[in-house]
Amino acid sequence: MVERFFGVDGEMSSNTIADGHRLIQIGVAIDTAPDGSRLAEPELFSSLVGWPAPDLPWDERAASIHHIPRADVLAAPRAASVDDQLYDWLVDRGAREDSRADQIMVGFNVGAFDAPFIAQALPRSFSLFLRRYGDLNPLCFALGHTIPLSGGEPSPTSWRRYLRHVGLKHVERFGRVEAEHDAGTDALLALAAWREVEATFAGLYADATRQRRSDRDARKAAAGDPRADG
Repeated sequence: MVERFFGVDGEMSSNTIADGHRLIQIGVAIDTAPDGSRLAEPELFSSLVGWPAPDLPWDERAASIHHIPRADVLAAPRAASVDDQLYDWLVDRGAREDSRADQIMVGFNVGAFDAPFIAQALPRSFSLFLRRYGDLNPLCFALGHTIPLSGGEPSPTSWRRYLRHVGLKHVERFGRVEAEHDAGTDALLALAAWREVEATFAGLYADATRQRRSDRDARKAAAGDPRADG
């Protein structure tokens, strides 16, 4: 097996799991086949996650962000049913519990925020993933403190905005009309942002390799080594 990255996002009834808040929508996106080859188009699983009224604390401030009506969540397929559907969807795409080290969630704050809610609501599906995460937030800090964008000063905020912009452009190409804070849209966005970070690091590595070779050749030339141009 090879490492495969899954864009993952959840929408919650609010942000505090200790207060009983719940996962109310899940999105998972994948753009690679089991052999690691890139798919022509990403594939997406997206669903509301329903709860009965007594088990669903509600926060209107959170609702003003995700715009999911409480009535829709109360009427949605229950968590156990969504868990079974997502588990089967993942297995159909090559995910296996015995190879979860190769199945990695990526997203913005996915490990600290989304993962605990997903583990609680969708334990079967969660069992298919590695417990280490491809979190885009620290990558924004790393890039943002070293590499400026558009000629400006290095900034983690600029990198976060840039990666979200790249992701939204990808979502548009995918044909999805739902805006950010829809779990399906944000899962696709996160996967595209991850690929952009990969490409950025690949470019940096290529630049550094060329510079090392140039420096090596310069040292050889200064020393009169006839192999300097080789």
